[in-house]
Amino acid sequence: GSRIVFLYIVEHNDRSKEISQLLSKHAGDMVYELKVERLKEGETVASAILEEIKKGMYDLVVVESRGRTGVEALLYNSVSTAIALSAPTSVLILR
Repeated sequence: GSRIVFLYIVEHNDRSKEISQLLSKHAGDMVYELKVERLKEGETVASAILEEIKKGMYDLVVVESRGRTGVEALLYNSVSTAIALSAPTSVLILR
């Protein structure tokens, strides 16, 4: 069957309980179990997401863009751009 995975990466994991409750509220019946993992020290948000993509064998990954484009996106090392360039699967970037 199909599955939907909500992945929310927080660099400082002191908000994990709050985020878990928020995801449960908004995902409703779709989420049966929430898995919380801590980022390893020095790991970036993009590398953590890419690691999960490689482990999870996803058909499609949907990420949100922060609205940066062009030079600004390059200067700020856009997470969505990094994922789109390095993911082993299709990536849909939402604005």
